[in-house]
Amino acid sequence: MKISSISDIHIYEDMDERAELLDKFLNSDEVAQSDIVILLGDIFDMMVGNKSQYLDKYKETLLKIKKTCINKKLVYISGNHDFSLGKILRDYFSSLDFQYSQEPIVIIDNAQRIYLSHGDEVDTQDIAYKRWKAIYSNIYFQKAVDILLPFKFISMLGKDASSKSKKRNNKEFDYDKAQENYGLLLSSFKERVVADKYILGHTHIKYNDKTIANNGFPLQHNCFVHYNGSELELVDLG
Repeated sequence: MKISSISDIHIYEDMDERAELLDKFLNSDEVAQSDIVILLGDIFDMMVGNKSQYLDKYKETLLKIKKTCINKKLVYISGNHDFSLGKILRDYFSSLDFQYSQEPIVIIDNAQRIYLSHGDEVDTQDIAYKRWKAIYSNIYFQKAVDILLPFKFISMLGKDASSKSKKRNNKEFDYDKAQENYGLLLSSFKERVVADKYILGHTHIKYNDKTIANNGFPLQHNCFVHYNGSELELVDLG
């Protein structure tokens, strides 16, 4: 079995430079050879709730995903920027072998347990984020988003959050320190969650020690994760 996975592209608009990265991923030789294609969360920068308008906003991107995965299994694992999308995505990809999950999943290949998650459960130190995750993953909160929050309001919140995130990260994000800390967090994580291979995202930190792989932030690191049937590798997007 071969698996190709990508996360944290954060597409703003259909056909923007981030969407072009996803297009490179979908057109790669590794994806063509894969049995399973994983979209591992935060593919879109703000796609929250079962709003039909997303199907128009990201029409070309979604169509490319569908065409690429006609004869493959497609798995979408939600992130913290794209969640509560089960209904619209299951309907849109109904012609495919499609799985949507808001939780990590495990795939078994030749007795190898491959754990796939957006990866935000790795950092147990970020208390503020844990509180936010408890809110956004709550089923009643998600139903309220579906019913009460209009698409335009969600889009406005997304633009505002993205703008603030850019400013904050430019000033405060120490990549080398974060990378070192991530390695320590992963050691603890592997003790809690037992598997043979792990494919993770969320942190925007590029990582691969042959058992755990994270494609980081594709706009910066220009890669995705490929499981070739025995090993994890980071593949350049070209």
